[in-house]
Amino acid sequence: QAHHIRWWSRGGSTDLENLVTVCSFHHRLVHEHGWAIAPIDGHVEWITADGERHRAGPRAPTPG
Repeated sequence: QAHHIRWWSRGGSTDLENLVTVCSFHHRLVHEHGWAIAPIDGHVEWITADGERHRAGPRAPTPG
């Protein structure tokens, strides 16, 4: 699915620089669960609902 990085309803343009392709699961994360997609250094980063950058893959082990 095509997703506007800056939402169309908030003034985002419909051009390649403002669009990313995402699956329906990830599209719902943005529109229904408060996540965001942000362009950073030529790629996109996923930002969680509480404002943290999401890192894909397993979590780092906790000391102990």
